[in-house]
Amino acid sequence: MQIKDLILGAKAAETVASREEWRGDRPAQFSVPEGKLVEAVKEVLARHGIQ
Repeated sequence: MQIKDLILGAKAAETVASREEWRGDRPAQFSVPEGKLVEAVKEVLARHGIQ
């Protein structure tokens, strides 16, 4: 399963100069096993102070 941290992605987009740079490094997107999906989403939300 893919998780996309849209808040982090928006912040990263402010500093990316080219499409190649954006596609090369995707800190706001990562894979998790299906069984860990809820846990991973909760971790992303906690990083941004969202409960």
